[in-house]
Amino acid sequence: MKSILKRVAGVAIAAVLALGMLGCSSGSNDDPVLPPASNKENVATTAFSVASGDVASGTSVTITCATEGAKIYYTTDGSAPTASSTEYTAAISITESVTIKAIAVKDGMNDSAVASASYTIKAASNKETVATPAFSIASGEVVSGTTVTITCTTEGAKIYYTTDSSAPTTASTAYTAAISVTEAVTIKAIAVKDGMNDSAVASASYTIKVPAAAADFVLLPAGDFQMGSNQGYDDNKPVHTVTISKAFYMCDHEVTQAEYEAVMGEGSNPSYFKTRAAAEGEVQENRPVEQVSWYMAIVYCNKRSIKEGLTPCYTISGKTDPAEWGTIPTSSDATWNAVECNWTVNGYRLPTEAEWEYAARAGDTTVDSLTWSGTNAETSLVEYAWYSSYAGYKTHEVKKKSENANKLYDMSGNVFEWCWDWWPASDNYSADAATDPRGDASGSRRVYRGGSYSNGSDECAVSYHYYDDPIKQSSFLGFRVVRNAN
Repeated sequence: MKSILKRVAGVAIAAVLALGMLGCSSGSNDDPVLPPASNKENVATTAFSVASGDVASGTSVTITCATEGAKIYYTTDGSAPTASSTEYTAAISITESVTIKAIAVKDGMNDSAVASASYTIKAASNKETVATPAFSIASGEVVSGTTVTITCTTEGAKIYYTTDSSAPTTASTAYTAAISVTEAVTIKAIAVKDGMNDSAVASASYTIKVPAAAADFVLLPAGDFQMGSNQGYDDNKPVHTVTISKAFYMCDHEVTQAEYEAVMGEGSNPSYFKTRAAAEGEVQENRPVEQVSWYMAIVYCNKRSIKEGLTPCYTISGKTDPAEWGTIPTSSDATWNAVECNWTVNGYRLPTEAEWEYAARAGDTTVDSLTWSGTNAETSLVEYAWYSSYAGYKTHEVKKKSENANKLYDMSGNVFEWCWDWWPASDNYSADAATDPRGDASGSRRVYRGGSYSNGSDECAVSYHYYDDPIKQSSFLGFRVVRNAN
């Protein structure tokens, strides 16, 4: 029994001595504290799509992490990456020798280990180089809608291009069809072929030529206005902000009988008043063409565009030449109702009703009472408009009344003017602000604007709009045309 006690006491003394030695070695009288073990998992180490080594200039390297939801941060200057480094969001293009270091992080987990890949640019080989791509049109001003083709004389080479001024690579858009230029742009292209060095980068820059317009067209700048009125018919409400984002040209007068026949052909004038005497001192053929259906108006637009060497706006069944559209319908036609408008080209078209009201208002901000094109005082309307009180129940030669502040004539009175828009299914505007509104995508009735010789002053107000079937022909219904300016 004594021997057992001695052994236990010896073990206890040894343990005490061991603890004392630990205290002495730490240089402190405090008890030793060991760091707690972390139970958090580690984010997976990032991986590079291309291993370290020689690469061709322009090689794209992607970085991935197997841990779902982890964010990747990287450096390219040899420093250790942290969560304050550049966040990885897109492939990295290698254009010079570089070392990329990356980590992946995720809340609630330990950051990944640092991954690293080093690249040097492969020296040019003795391989032949693909021919530099060529553009069909040299840099400079072009008409909106101009098509540019890119070719390469190296047989079998593939072309890749960019339109954001960045250097093209094989990850860029593959060239497969002509590029339509509708805004200022720089196109850069390379050509590549297996077993050959990539071509040099070719570049072409284009700006859009503002098309010259006839002397009787007015250039209207982009701008904002309040559309509609709190006074008058409910379908003119609510007043809402509209932005016209691009400048456009508008003819300063309604299409005349002479202008219509010059485009549509001799004997095509459909006007009711063509055989009825004009007012004293007025020229018959300079009265507005009327009894024109909406269908007839879009045919005129495209025919005039073609005649003047412009790009037509309207397409029916994939064709822009009205000669291929068939006979102009005299009853509502689903094929013609599906007409599409190319808003980027330079041909003639009908205005949208937003463009029409913007032009008619000419800066007038009146919305709580009726206002007309040129004046907000009904007592002065006779100076600007042919309407029921003063027109003698007939149309009159265009440009006989005063112009509005935009130098446009007869925007109130004489004849109503067709617009592009379908009449809204809701019968009202939306209260939301809108940019370049073009009406409902489909419908059964088209909008017209401006009032006529047979209408009272309220229906000649700039906010007034009405509608009819696109086949409608009436002696009070004509049109005017617009063109894009950029």
